[in-house]
Amino acid sequence: MTAPERPQDWPSPAEFIEEARKHGGGLLGPQAKLGPYTGIAGFTTAAEVRSVAADAYTISGFGTPHFGQRRLAIGVLVSWETLNGEAPRKYPERYPPIGRVREILDAAAEPYVHRSPWQPENEGTVFDLKARCLRLIHYNSKEPNLLAQLDRLCEIAGENIDGFQLNMAWPPEDDLKWWAEEHPTMRLILQVNRKMFSNVVRSPQLLMIEIDKRKYLPSITDILFDMSGGAGQPADLTEARTVLEALYGAFGGLVGIGLAGGLEWHSLWKLQPLFDRWPDLSIDAEGRLRDKSDALNAEMAREYARRAFGVMPLRKPG
Repeated sequence: MTAPERPQDWPSPAEFIEEARKHGGGLLGPQAKLGPYTGIAGFTTAAEVRSVAADAYTISGFGTPHFGQRRLAIGVLVSWETLNGEAPRKYPERYPPIGRVREILDAAAEPYVHRSPWQPENEGTVFDLKARCLRLIHYNSKEPNLLAQLDRLCEIAGENIDGFQLNMAWPPEDDLKWWAEEHPTMRLILQVNRKMFSNVVRSPQLLMIEIDKRKYLPSITDILFDMSGGAGQPADLTEARTVLEALYGAFGGLVGIGLAGGLEWHSLWKLQPLFDRWPDLSIDAEGRLRDKSDALNAEMAREYARRAFGVMPLRKPG
């Protein structure tokens, strides 16, 4: 099937969904893969990425069929302020200068050679970080014309960006629609934050209705339930389970679904019942992986990545 030349010739949303189900890919075609991920947000240097990602691959199966192709998501925070060269309003230690974003994402796409101290330089095991990582920009803005902002960010990020997580309340659906049509292979993650959930009086059913009413599908590829927003507040797992039940019931198989909120290395065991119920659940951590100066603690991030596989069920190759 050749690609349609004009927007009016494009398949209908129902045809997109049918193709996604048929090929196991994203709603916008088989190239927008919906594989689950274990996310870490707030990288500010390429060295941090190499330290965390390389360690994870030497002791885990990230990106392998045995673990359902789950990838390690590298999240870089960008705001409207940092996009324009200004200081962020919150969490300044978590935002890199905009000129450093590309090198951080590129670091999660380079080959990593692991060798023992006694091995010569021409020996060792090569790990393909590009295939095993998901490189995301977590973007927050209250300014109009989101579409132009995402286009600008893509130019800044370069070829190794895989998508965006939108940390904003009810992003404009028309902008998301046009963006998704122009970038069918990219992940577009809708963060359901505290403000959005409060807008629907913390009702999972009303949340599903609002997402459907705004016609976010098939533009978005993932929905992340996050009541913390980087503040490190632990998720209410009873409430989260109710919301996840509603999300999987309404949108399971159509979009990826994830959970964030106060996740850290020594509390991951509490998620075991959720992974038993939904093995493809994505998770994302930020606030509880920082040190006292609010810089990313690489050892805590590495331990979080290691232990994530201790609570996730082993997956047979698909």
